Amino acid sequence: MNSKDIDIHLIPNSNVLIDGFKHRKPIDTAISPKNTYILTHFHSDHYSGITKRWNYGKIYCSEITGRLVQWKFGLPNEALVLVQEGEEVSLPECNLTFQFVPANHCPGSMMVLVRQQGKTYLHTGDFRFHPPAVLKSAALHHYLKPEFFSWIPNECNVTDTSILKQLSFDKVYLDTTYCHPKRIFPHQQHAMDFVANVCKMKMDHAKKNNKKVLVIVGSYTIGKERIVKAIAEKCNVKVFAKYTKYQILKMLKLSYEDIFVNQSSESPIHFVDMRDLNWKRINEVVKFHQNSVDEFLVIKPSAMMREANPPKPGHCKVSRSKKITTICVPYSEHSSFHELRKFMECFNVKEVIPTVYSNQDHYLRQVQYLTERDFNVPELGPIPIPDTLRPDGGKKSTPGIKGTLLKFFTPRKSVEEKKVVENDTPHDSADDDLWSVNSGGDGSLSFSLTPTPAGSMNDVGEDVFKIPHSAERKTKETTQCKPEIVDLTEVDVDEQMEIMTMIGKKKQKYGNTTTSAEKSTSQSFAKTSTKPAIKKKFRITKASNSTTISTKSSLTSHNSQASSKKRKAEQEIENEIALKKQRTMFSFLK
Repeated sequence: MNSKDIDIHLIPNSNVLIDGFKHRKPIDTAISPKNTYILTHFHSDHYSGITKRWNYGKIYCSEITGRLVQWKFGLPNEALVLVQEGEEVSLPECNLTFQFVPANHCPGSMMVLVRQQGKTYLHTGDFRFHPPAVLKSAALHHYLKPEFFSWIPNECNVTDTSILKQLSFDKVYLDTTYCHPKRIFPHQQHAMDFVANVCKMKMDHAKKNNKKVLVIVGSYTIGKERIVKAIAEKCNVKVFAKYTKYQILKMLKLSYEDIFVNQSSESPIHFVDMRDLNWKRINEVVKFHQNSVDEFLVIKPSAMMREANPPKPGHCKVSRSKKITTICVPYSEHSSFHELRKFMECFNVKEVIPTVYSNQDHYLRQVQYLTERDFNVPELGPIPIPDTLRPDGGKKSTPGIKGTLLKFFTPRKSVEEKKVVENDTPHDSADDDLWSVNSGGDGSLSFSLTPTPAGSMNDVGEDVFKIPHSAERKTKETTQCKPEIVDLTEVDVDEQMEIMTMIGKKKQKYGNTTTSAEKSTSQSFAKTSTKPAIKKKFRITKASNSTTISTKSSLTSHNSQASSKKRKAEQEIENEIALKKQRTMFSFLK
């Protein structure tokens, strides 16, 4: 939260500040000699400014937050006013009332709903928008749009929606920590299920092989408790926390507090501070447990690492070093960009005020992101377990053509020729309607041309070029080249010469048109060696009326004593041969 800008903390026409403890000077002495403060939750960027000698005004907060403030700063009871969720508090000197509604952020976190002289303001503090959790408060139901009444949880027992007043928020002070189209990550439950499933898989595999796994999960002073709860329930184990962390967890009085223990020997799950998840500290832990633990699984739950565009549901960072496996999981207790857009979509909001920004341009850009109507925001599903985390290391034997790899590129990207991958993509016979590749027992390949079936013509009457291994790939009718790479094994020059003989006749029939792609292709042919067995790489380039083949020899060109003029003449001859070959082998039969 931007603590320097007082406007995002101050309720209009009052001296009430929300999470604005650095602004100690009285706002309006005519209202009160001291300000009134509201603390949404116990995170340092929100309680920053509170000291052990605090006497600048009363602090309203939830019961859990109050206990933590007293534990850290030792404030007297008179300095704090504990407010229950849904309880309406009146401040007559400011002509306003407010109440707390759940924020779904961390234990004790609350949003503040303020009513003042016919106007309504909602200050979210930090929150994660999830309708079943946030809409528990009946006070928010009146601000929903009618088409979202179905989001009201069943436990609220709202059977008659006609009683809802359909009001509007005059201002919403919104947590915009991840207000950017790149900040999209899965639902919190999906991230928790992913971590729990990985831990369960690792522990079951270790138990089967009589080994031991130690799972280390990072957290803040408070927060991330739900992720270790999911692990404990899935694996049926306890969670260890150090003495200070254990005391804080007990102060929270969570419904599942019995899963936490303060003896490390009682649990394979260690709940530690996020600052301890550095290589120096982790190596110290590894050294301490080197004789009793076979694998260390480090979980970093944070959405800061997620910037994939477009985002992918399986996006998580995995790194390994000897016994240590580190996983950065896209888990957050702030709303994703998709959830912020959903919040703005389901509530009646007249004005939105971002609370997390760096400058005025950033502020205005966030407002645009939130209010623009035609904005397509993807929603991510469950996170699959990467093959690299599985016990077999992701090594799967898949039947396919030995020695071939087909990869597709967009026209705007450069083409990179990559090495052959053994047993990569299984051969799909559904696309064998133009040409097929047959694999021999010794790894050699042969091509066979077959007629194009009826009905496979484009708008201008040309055959549609189809390539194996890609049954669902869509062929674009465009004159722009779309390069694809096929890495072949042995190609005999004698076979090339037979093809070249056929090319001459075909070239006489269809003319001698040369594209820019063919010119660049033919230049590479000049470097080809004339040895009978040469390993070559062919690039197939599609166009509307031509198909070219380029090749790069893996052998270095042998030294030649011929003069420069002679070499130039030889190159022109080889270029002509290359053009003949490529037109016969893969051009369309008219």
